[in-house]
Amino acid sequence: MSSGSHLSKDLHDLVKSIGETRSKQEEDKIIVNEAASLQIKLKDKNVTDKKVKENLIRAMYIEMLGHDASFCHIEAVNLSQNKKLSLKRMGYLTASLFLNEDSELLILIVSTLQRDLASKEPQEIITALNAMTYLTCAYIVNAVSDPVQKLLSHTNDTVKKKAIIALEKIHRYAPQLCPDYTDKLRRALCDKDPAVMGACLPLFLKLIK
Repeated sequence: MSSGSHLSKDLHDLVKSIGETRSKQEEDKIIVNEAASLQIKLKDKNVTDKKVKENLIRAMYIEMLGHDASFCHIEAVNLSQNKKLSLKRMGYLTASLFLNEDSELLILIVSTLQRDLASKEPQEIITALNAMTYLTCAYIVNAVSDPVQKLLSHTNDTVKKKAIIALEKIHRYAPQLCPDYTDKLRRALCDKDPAVMGACLPLFLKLIK
């Protein structure tokens, strides 16, 4: 089996060793050692983008197998603030897996979401809207409701579609935050882009019901 260009040999060997364990005790030993090793790796500030991503993948494995990788949660939050779009996406993704509604780190994610939603770069806005699909909770929707509703009139069709999808999530958690959006949705329903039109339908269905 080849490790492939997307994985370092070190990470490939870790995944392989986990898959080949024959007992929970053996698996736990590997993960405990990996957690200790990862804490050391995180102290190295001169790491490549690939290594940054792999460190978070390692943390995901640690938590997936029932161990604590909370020491790495801040790394995911920090990565969501990165200017490189690929790293920003990785940061949002891992943050959505690591953080629950009680996490104190949510406030940092909220400020990052607000900044990205106000960006002049459509791809940054879309990345933040996509992240809301996984990060949405009562605390977040209160902070981003207004910026998302403003994006319903954005000039980029993909941004409008993603904003409608995000608005559906907000409406699910806190419908009182979306009292005056029906006119914008009606305009979106007549949009020239079929994807924007289609994204409106679930929300209209909720309103009709």
